[in-house]
Amino acid sequence: THHFATRIVIHSFDDRTSRIATQQLTTIRRSDNDYLCLPSILVSLEIKLMAVLKQFGILFVLGIAGIAMLTITSIPLVEQQLAKLSPEILAKVPPLWVLMLLQALQLTVLLAISILIGIGCAYRVGLRSHLIDYWVLHTPKIPFSVIEMKWSLGMGAATTIIVLLLAQLMKPALPEALQASNTEPSWLNLLTAMLYGGITEEILMRWGLMSLLVWIAWKV
Repeated sequence: THHFATRIVIHSFDDRTSRIATQQLTTIRRSDNDYLCLPSILVSLEIKLMAVLKQFGILFVLGIAGIAMLTITSIPLVEQQLAKLSPEILAKVPPLWVLMLLQALQLTVLLAISILIGIGCAYRVGLRSHLIDYWVLHTPKIPFSVIEMKWSLGMGAATTIIVLLLAQLMKPALPEALQASNTEPSWLNLLTAMLYGGITEEILMRWGLMSLLVWIAWKV
């Protein structure tokens, strides 16, 4: 049995860089001494497609976790709003599970669109995710710089402190009814804020929307 390999040059999503990957091509046996190989162009397209699908899958799984948590934590709020409706109007409203399903589907569609937009636009304008490059393109190491990590952690910590201080300062100025309803966040709400606010919204706004706006500005 004879097998042969070919080296395929895969151009990264970034137009300015390219990556070389060695792929073992599966040969199709036609006879004992005759083997066929897929054309290199088709194989290159197939590898690029697999990279896009893998990138989409990773981002989708990360984003869908936040959508699931947001849907779960939104149930009490939706129930409160439904309780305020009159019986006549409430009879025309779909069941609670239908409302929550529609909310989750809407966010899921937006997530998928944002991921595809980011894949198509981010690398073209020089934007990238170190983790995605490491997971999908199999870079030798995650190219985090010490300065970059210090800035990320520092800005995140400073923003958190500022938001908490503003919340405490503004609390006495809130109406009494709003103060009474302003209960301490539960672990479920905190987890939702971490997953949806920290990951899902970043994919929607930064990876998707910002990449699109930068690409449009770059084209103009």
